[in-house]
Amino acid sequence: IQLGDTDISKSVAMLLIAAASALAVSVAAFCKRNFLPCPSVLRHYILMITLPAVSVGFAVYMLLDNDKLGRYHEEVARLEYLGENADWDGILRTVSRQDALRNKFARRYVLLALSETGRLPDYAFSYGLSDADDFLFQQEDYLFCRSFNVLFYRALGLTNPAVYHSYHYSLQSSYGVCFDAVRYLADLYIGLKDYTLAKKYIDILSHTSCHGRWIRERQAAMNRIRNSEPSYSGSPDRFIFTSFIPDMTSLVQRYPESRKYVDYLLCATLAEEDAESFLRIFSQYGPYAYKNGIPVPRLYQEALVLIASQNPDVLKRFNVEKEIWNCFVDFTDLMQKGRSSEAKRKYAETYWAYVY
Repeated sequence: IQLGDTDISKSVAMLLIAAASALAVSVAAFCKRNFLPCPSVLRHYILMITLPAVSVGFAVYMLLDNDKLGRYHEEVARLEYLGENADWDGILRTVSRQDALRNKFARRYVLLALSETGRLPDYAFSYGLSDADDFLFQQEDYLFCRSFNVLFYRALGLTNPAVYHSYHYSLQSSYGVCFDAVRYLADLYIGLKDYTLAKKYIDILSHTSCHGRWIRERQAAMNRIRNSEPSYSGSPDRFIFTSFIPDMTSLVQRYPESRKYVDYLLCATLAEEDAESFLRIFSQYGPYAYKNGIPVPRLYQEALVLIASQNPDVLKRFNVEKEIWNCFVDFTDLMQKGRSSEAKRKYAETYWAYVY
């Protein structure tokens, strides 16, 4: 089930290969000890070592290295584990930039990790952000997409859609339930102080053999909410993203001081190359999100400089570091001289290289 082998054909193949390898090693051992009649050439010590080694090596290759689908499932499971445990730095260590560029699943996990560590504006485009849909799965309906969406909404503090995707994640599983989804639901209901529902899912996990420590770690939280009223307030944040930019705009309008929301919205508009919307949103919400001396990310300054090339008044309203302006002048100079490849290579990490 872990490898998606619902018809057990892969499992049977693995067993047959392992059995054949074991048989080859056993035959070699019997021949060596004269338990089986065989030509003397087969008793040569080099052959006696080589045959089992080749058999074992072939078995390992067929079972592990050659199983591309199994390896992909392993990568998915690793990212899900790191995400569930909020090990965002672990995700950034696991997924290289090349992996993020060619794998949209890994890219979403990296973008989520960058957001949770406050580095989304610094590296989003380096890891392949190309449009607003790169932030979550809106059309895809696979299990691993549901799992990611739970983590995405939970990170945004949107409990209702996180519960929704957890239920669908469980229902779409092979047996109509899966440990990941049950853990998600238990944690979400603990956060909502709904003791009855949280206990329901913890009781389910208590009948498994691998959740003892996980349950003990939540016992204190369960005791705290035992006599609490569930916190199902009349929060307006009970929606599921159908269109990323309009929905994130709604969140930013409600919580203008949330730098996480503002960064998501600004990066999305930049990915769509919507300079007009970026300038409007940054003008309105930037002062809230980046106040008290918090520096404006280099990405936003690069976008402002690019906009200023068509609208110079922008630089009268916002401060841009002199170094960034000088780099932009050099970039445009190279482009005008027909040396675009050199310009994009020299300034590969900039927003200008993404636009041009």
